[in-house]
Amino acid sequence: MMTTKKKIVFIANPISGFGTSARLNHIIDKNLSSDLFEYELYFTKRPGHAREIAAQAVLENIPIIVAVGGDGTINEVAYPLLGSSSTLGVIPRGSGNGLARHLGIPLNSAKAICTLNKAQEIKIDTCMLGDNFFINVAGIGFDGQVSKTFSQQKNRGFLIYAKCILTQFTNFKPILLEIKGKNISREGKYFVVAAANSSQYGNNAHIAPAASINDGFFDLVLMKPFPLISLPQILTKVFLGKLNTSRFVEIFPSKKVSIKLPQHFPVHLDGDYKPDLLNFDISINASSLRVLVPAQR
Repeated sequence: MMTTKKKIVFIANPISGFGTSARLNHIIDKNLSSDLFEYELYFTKRPGHAREIAAQAVLENIPIIVAVGGDGTINEVAYPLLGSSSTLGVIPRGSGNGLARHLGIPLNSAKAICTLNKAQEIKIDTCMLGDNFFINVAGIGFDGQVSKTFSQQKNRGFLIYAKCILTQFTNFKPILLEIKGKNISREGKYFVVAAANSSQYGNNAHIAPAASINDGFFDLVLMKPFPLISLPQILTKVFLGKLNTSRFVEIFPSKKVSIKLPQHFPVHLDGDYKPDLLNFDISINASSLRVLVPAQR
C-alpha cells in the first residue's frame, strides 16, 4: 500500500553557516526520511524574503515549513503561518537559538532534521508589540540598545554580541517609562523591560525562568537599575535560571500591557532590532502557531 509523502519547504538564511545549498541538501538527504517526505529548499536573498517564501508555501498548502537560521529567521517564516494549517519546523543556526533551546530542539543540524521524522505537533502562543510580531522575546531598554548596536556590526556571532553588551553597559542610561496592564501599573526608570513568551534570549540566558510558551500569557520582566557591584550576581542568576529571585527584578504574567515612553527608543523582536518606537501595546495571541518539537519518549 502506497502512502502519500508529506511536502516540506526548507527556508534557509544564507548566513546560517552552510556555505552552499549543496551542503545543506546533503545534510537533509542524509537525515530526512525519504519514505515520509519530499522537500524543496530555498535560500533567502534579502530581508523579508523568508516571509515571502513562507507566505507562498502557505498558499500552496504545504503542510510543513521549516526555518533554517536563528530566531530572526524563525520570526520571518512563522508570521505567515499564523492561523493556517501549515506547521513550523525549526533547524537552529543562530547565535543564541532561544526558541529552539526552549522547545528542546537539538542545536546540531543533522539531529534537528532527524527529529522531523518522528516529531510531534504542538500549538504555541505568539505575541505582538504594536504592529510587530514576535515569538520568543521582545525587549526595550538595555537589550534593545544592544540589538541596535549589534545590527550595525559588519560581522555576527556570539563574541561580537558579547562585545556589544560590554560596550553598551558602560554607556546605557535607564529609561523612564509608564506601564499599565490588568495586574500591573508602574512608572519609573528601568534597565530592561522584556516581554518573554519563552524563558530565554538564547545561549541559556534565562530572562523569564518560569515562562511557558503555551499558557496564554507572556512574562513581562522589569529590571530596575542596579549597581555595578551586583552585575556578577545578576549574570549568575540569568544563566542559572534564577533571575526571578533577584531583588532588582519583577515578573508579571500578562495578556496585554500598554507602554509609554517619553522619547523614541530602540526595541528588539526575537533579537532583531526594529526602528525606535514610542508608545505601543504588547499582547498575546494564544495557541496561534503550530510547531514541530521532538517527540516525547
